[in-house]
Amino acid sequence: VFSGRAYPIDVSQSGAYFYYNAPVTAFNLNENAFPVTLQQKSKQFVVLNENEKVISHLRAADQKALQYCQFNANVTKDNQLILSGCLPARESYKFYFAIQDPGAYMQKSVSKTLSTLKIKVANKVVKTTGLPSGLTYLGRHDSATLSALVKHMLNISDNFYAQVLMKTLGQHYYGIGTFASGKKAITEILKAKLDINLATMQFEDGAGASEQDLISAHFLSDLLFKMQGQKTEKDFFNALPVAGISGTLKNRLLALKAKVYAKTGTA
Repeated sequence: VFSGRAYPIDVSQSGAYFYYNAPVTAFNLNENAFPVTLQQKSKQFVVLNENEKVISHLRAADQKALQYCQFNANVTKDNQLILSGCLPARESYKFYFAIQDPGAYMQKSVSKTLSTLKIKVANKVVKTTGLPSGLTYLGRHDSATLSALVKHMLNISDNFYAQVLMKTLGQHYYGIGTFASGKKAITEILKAKLDINLATMQFEDGAGASEQDLISAHFLSDLLFKMQGQKTEKDFFNALPVAGISGTLKNRLLALKAKVYAKTGTA
């Protein structure tokens, strides 16, 4: 379904291991991220997630030590997370880190779930690019509607949803689920549906995660103006967070008397 890069080009190295830059593959489970809770004990931070493969060498540091010691995270290919460096001293932290091998993570999760349900498997769970013949159809699960997915994406700035939707566009229009095909689909749709000038915009992914994403204020205002009258305009408008009511700024803008509909973050 998806192929090519699991990450957009030129993603910030400092954010590569966190949930908002999780790899985008055909295997997507819990947005390919997992939580890690750290608790300070003496001058160290210990991991409370007993079932996760996490190793912590993190130290609790004061402001002076933080001038020389940084927080570091590294995830190995077998999804083992290694934390090192320093964090400001405090009782606890909770982070969400990206799974580096979503296929292996999915295999392990399916095997564990089958075991929990006491379903015996003759052979181990494997990844495949195609379905063998002679299978028995068991059931089907459909996602929420596209408008519901977009509303979720815009309200909480969900980068992962944005990246998956971009690759899905490429797969739908060209049969290739990559960032490049998604980019081509989006540009062709903007030109065909809105006759919009693309000279002042450049993008490499669906969530603004790449440092190659460049969009001018003129392009954005032109895009929003030309969206008026489109059959999807209402769905888009209703998906936008309302300042002081929903979205990532709901607790920061309560003083606003008029409603402001706007996107926060990057997606």
